[in-house]
Amino acid sequence: ISLYPAPDALGQGLSHMISKRIAMTPADFRNARKALGFSQKDMAKALRMGAHGWQSISKWESDSFEGSIPGPVQVAMECLLHHATKPVTPPASQKPVR
Repeated sequence: ISLYPAPDALGQGLSHMISKRIAMTPADFRNARKALGFSQKDMAKALRMGAHGWQSISKWESDSFEGSIPGPVQVAMECLLHHATKPVTPPASQKPVR
């Protein structure tokens, strides 16, 4: 059983899942990312992981991944899911207007 919702179940029982504080599996991370409407590259941008951060996202989502998704990344994902009422827009790559 996945602790994080499939993309079509965002919001259903989310507070219960987050309160469990059990480590995310690759499938949990992938479902959470998709529920937010992010591609792997968008997720890396939202987490400020740099130009090649999507490679870590891809690795963490692999069913053969045997490590653990870093705790701060799990917390960030939980925060994004908890506050999402619609797809979140990743930060723009453009410089702010002064």
